[in-house]
Amino acid sequence: MAFVSIRKSASVVPTSMSGYSWDPTAIVVSAFQKLGPEATAEQIRAYIAGLQDFAGIDGTYDFRRDQHGLGNDSAIVVKWSPAKEDIVAASRPGGKPL
Repeated sequence: MAFVSIRKSASVVPTSMSGYSWDPTAIVVSAFQKLGPEATAEQIRAYIAGLQDFAGIDGTYDFRRDQHGLGNDSAIVVKWSPAKEDIVAASRPGGKPL
């Protein structure tokens, strides 16, 4: 997972705050990668509104259903495992127990 590998290479321990910002940043970066650096705000909004099957650390995003992008059926709970020095699943999709 890029989130963990980038932080490991920089010797930075992930925090909940860095996790919260990861997915939104990755989504905007993907918009610029697809549309180019001159993309307008409206083009980026339209890109995100149609985005589906975007794998993030908080679940798989599908903005066609709502502007949050994560439905209860796709979101998972994750936690940091100091022993593994990695993020591990704490639930199945939809918050179902492991």
